Amino acid sequence: SLIYAFYDAFWVLPAFGFLVGWATNFLALFVIFNPVKPIEIRVCGWHACTLHGVFMKRQDEVSTEFSKVVCEVFVNAVHLWEEMLFGEKSEAFFQLLRKHTNTFIDELLGSKKVFVNLLLGTDKFERIRAGMVNELCAEFENVIPYGYAYTDEAMRMQETIEEKMKGLSPEDFEGVLHPAFEEDEIKLIAVGGLFGAIIGLIQEYIFSFLVG
Repeated sequence: SLIYAFYDAFWVLPAFGFLVGWATNFLALFVIFNPVKPIEIRVCGWHACTLHGVFMKRQDEVSTEFSKVVCEVFVNAVHLWEEMLFGEKSEAFFQLLRKHTNTFIDELLGSKKVFVNLLLGTDKFERIRAGMVNELCAEFENVIPYGYAYTDEAMRMQETIEEKMKGLSPEDFEGVLHPAFEEDEIKLIAVGGLFGAIIGLIQEYIFSFLVG
């Protein structure tokens, strides 16, 4: 650094290394999303270049990859069923399952339910039906994994997310995508500064070794 040539304090190179690393990562993250809309630069009436965020000008490709990652990590049959079976609303889900199973049994028997009640007695029939429902609920989590592939195929979540993201306006697309990175932006910028400072320390050591 030019300043180091005139002022060779040990902290100069690490400090400038930190600033360069911080600024580099900040700029890299900035140009990913900015400008949101393309800005055409003209020089003397001639088109020189177009400024457009890296992700923004590749909206279709980014939408495809983003939807793939979202569905592989978050929105898939495994996680959806785990949430329904073991999440905060699991009790409500099993209540709904019991209700519809009871209704299904009644509809399956139809007019024959009267004769079944006469043959078995209402109390015994209710115990048998309750036992069937309880057995279904107990074994449900063991049966569901066999339907994961069908659930993913039926929901078509990846195709739906990809299609919707491709159809977003530039502002909405940035609004959906950017928050996924905001939480780690400060960390990435700080890491850039840290690596810059480390490189500065190494340079300081090398210069001190050569001069000394």
